[in-house]
Amino acid sequence: MRLCNCIPFKPSTSSDCGSICPGVNVSFVNDDWSWNLECLPPYSKLSGPDNRTVIFNEIWSFGTAGIQGDKRLTRDTIAYWEVFVSHRVFGTALMFGIGAKQGYLYANDFCHMIGDNAHSWGLCHKGLLWHGSISVRFCEPFEEFKPTKIAMLFDGPAGTLRFWKDDQDLGIGFANMFEHHDGPFYPMVSSTAAKTEMTLGRRLQNTQRLRRLSDAAAISVLLNLTSRSAICDLPLPADSKRTLQQKWDDFRTSD
Repeated sequence: MRLCNCIPFKPSTSSDCGSICPGVNVSFVNDDWSWNLECLPPYSKLSGPDNRTVIFNEIWSFGTAGIQGDKRLTRDTIAYWEVFVSHRVFGTALMFGIGAKQGYLYANDFCHMIGDNAHSWGLCHKGLLWHGSISVRFCEPFEEFKPTKIAMLFDGPAGTLRFWKDDQDLGIGFANMFEHHDGPFYPMVSSTAAKTEMTLGRRLQNTQRLRRLSDAAAISVLLNLTSRSAICDLPLPADSKRTLQQKWDDFRTSD
């Protein structure tokens, strides 16, 4: 694993991502994951549509609170997501990143929760990247008491995590992410400040991966059928049956 703030990156001329991820040659579709209620820390709450807003240290801050999303990030995942932060940008550490599964995300001290261990990677609002309790300078500190937007792109095949701040591309912050941990990882945010409010914005996923998953599911179904005609009896929409019939012709001998 290495921390880095300058990795050679060949820009792409593709417009698949529009202005969302300039220089990234990947097609995206909308995703619908949210914060995981099961790991909500004390003195915090979820609110808004689909629990997309988390409020940490709702009355006063007694330590560090964090939460993970319910989006699995694996070696074949390419995912983009945005986090909008309210004006309460201050304190020891507001952090954005990813980490391995954690069931309890609270500490009674003020720490850099995302990156304090070898299984999480985070960007602090003070412009530092953290991993394995080691930090390096990555960008300028965020302006305090000013709302901001942080965006991240997890590229599983490349093993990288890239950051944007207020639509400015900060570059790839972490590389070789599967070197010491096989995953899966999950999106994470944390805060030491009182009344910190963070809301999920756009969440996108790679359409190529979705096609691979769809193909794998279709093949699994076909392998359990004894004839092409059995597809007609499946409780599926007509277009799904036509797709399976086409795949039967591709992968199996017809009746």
